[in-house]
Amino acid sequence: TRTPSAGDLRLGDPVAAERVVAWVRGGKPLVGRSRGPCDTAHDIPLGLVTVANGVRTRLAVSAPARLVTCIEAPVLLREAALALPPAWRKFSSDFSRRLCAMAGVAPCVYGSAFWQHAGGGEGYLHARSDLDLLIPPPTAAAAAAALELLLATERDAPMRLDGEIELPSGHGVAWRELAGNAARLLVKSDHGPSLWPRAKVWEAWRQAPAVGAGLREQAC
Repeated sequence: TRTPSAGDLRLGDPVAAERVVAWVRGGKPLVGRSRGPCDTAHDIPLGLVTVANGVRTRLAVSAPARLVTCIEAPVLLREAALALPPAWRKFSSDFSRRLCAMAGVAPCVYGSAFWQHAGGGEGYLHARSDLDLLIPPPTAAAAAAALELLLATERDAPMRLDGEIELPSGHGVAWRELAGNAARLLVKSDHGPSLWPRAKVWEAWRQAPAVGAGLREQAC
């Protein structure tokens, strides 16, 4: 984003607004979030997680579209690896390599691992942290291969593997739910969550344009 002033931001707490401004002035990113009832149609809903004195604070902010100068793709796991604990780095490298080989896609990160990377290693991760993965398989077969690898890998992983499978539409579903057998799955989007029949989730890949698959495979 362009450097905002506290007055540019839709945030009830002026102290929190100044924290957002300081973060952006430091060249650090904000993330998109689901649009809430207090967000206007003309503003972009954004989020930030800060850590100070061991206390984590989540900030939801709305910003005018004119302040947003760049929208980047999710951070790849291999790009964030240097900010992760040493025990996580080898796993991250091996998992990325195996997922590329099995499913033709590179895993991304969000959550604490992303903020650890974006914030320059400021204590977002702790001993009980999960690794939140975002995996955008290009096809239903690739999605099945990704689930197979996740289930086989989590037993020996140095952390709990959490996260989502991203559908070609941009919707996300928790990988554990997709690997289970529930008839209806919670699917998330920029407009909030909804329940989909399992068959509709898998049908999403069959309805996707072929160009989407090529863009996703290129990440490997």
